[in-house]
Amino acid sequence: WNASEEEIAVGCEDSVVYIVDVKLGQVKHELRAHTFRITCLAYYSDGSWIVSGSYDKSISIWHADRGLLRKRLLAASKFLPSK
Repeated sequence: WNASEEEIAVGCEDSVVYIVDVKLGQVKHELRAHTFRITCLAYYSDGSWIVSGSYDKSISIWHADRGLLRKRLLAASKFLPSK
């Protein structure tokens, strides 16, 4: 849910994040950047940003109102040892 509880972000196995207007029951935006299923989603506290994670080893940061991709971060190919 976003801060106003007027919309919800739904991550699906089809690799798309759907932003749904709860009152209208309609999809406002389809956020497409991932290549494999969505595993996690979070709204920023004021509802202005959405962060999504995927099994494709990427994190995407979105403008919630516009449905636009702001940044995509890819995981390193090898894990770094902890100190």
